[in-house]
Amino acid sequence: MLGDFYQYTNLLVFIVQLVRCTAVTWLMRLPRALNLNKGFR
Repeated sequence: MLGDFYQYTNLLVFIVQLVRCTAVTWLMRLPRALNLNKGFR
């Protein structure tokens, strides 16, 4: 039971880190995309 809990915790931490990295990437890309859209208009 305790081993399964640790496995799920590691999986949860991995998912959180993955989402965090993806969010940071999108936050860095979005301003550029918005500026490009404004430039084309």
